[in-house]
Amino acid sequence: MNLLDIKVKNLGKLKDGTVKVRPLTVLTGENGTGKSFFTKTLYSVFNIVNKNLLYIEATNNIRMSSLGIDFFDKSLTRKSKEDKKNIQLLKLTLNELQSLLMDMKDYSIGAYIQTRSTTTDTQIKNFNRFIEYLTKLVKKTKNQICELPF
Repeated sequence: MNLLDIKVKNLGKLKDGTVKVRPLTVLTGENGTGKSFFTKTLYSVFNIVNKNLLYIEATNNIRMSSLGIDFFDKSLTRKSKEDKKNIQLLKLTLNELQSLLMDMKDYSIGAYIQTRSTTTDTQIKNFNRFIEYLTKLVKKTKNQICELPF
């Protein structure tokens, strides 16, 4: 039997109290005392808790990263084979990660975290390779700027 006691303070017309939520809970009272407001609030809280917020944040980060990669890709005026290869690898890695996240979006948060930590090793290695590539690119760009005659 699941037992849940919810302490309420200043929620609409409910000033202070405890609601004991059980498998069958009945709220009774006069009209306008906050029963519906409390149940709608409780529903909203449970609805948020049941969502995998980590999935939502991760997919938003992937979406923003993809936009950044697209911008970076378009900003390179002359792309070498290495540039094209690294950008393509990162796009592929982000797509794989997005797909993995999508497959597990309805899992419980604990199972989701455990599975994600073991299946993303390849993606992490690819991200690290891209970071190394960017580091080289920054150094190369700085050297080219230093060589410009003014």
